[in-house]
Amino acid sequence: MQKIHIHNLKIRTIIGTLPKERKTKQLLLMDITIEYDAAKACQTDDLKFALDYAALVKSIKAKVEKTSFHLIEKIADYIAEIVLEHKLVNKTQVVIKKPKALSGNADYVAFELVREQ
Repeated sequence: MQKIHIHNLKIRTIIGTLPKERKTKQLLLMDITIEYDAAKACQTDDLKFALDYAALVKSIKAKVEKTSFHLIEKIADYIAEIVLEHKLVNKTQVVIKKPKALSGNADYVAFELVREQ
């Protein structure tokens, strides 16, 4: 199996449990690792045998930005479900980073989740 890594994908969405967090979209950073069999893509150099990560990111951004969440755990699970919809994918790891979650006391709070088909 081979992997694609997407680092620090920036998405704005409603996230949090506090009333002030429910009013304005916040920036989240996401690391997504996608494991799939890329052997045929490597051999043929043809996108139809590869995971189209640009299309996947477009789908993730569109779905996450129009949804609201209370927990970063739920966003990670939601993104993992989107990634695993693709038939080529065997496994995904999603890390959600929420900057400013601790009011400047840390760079961010992160949650990591791994899901398999």
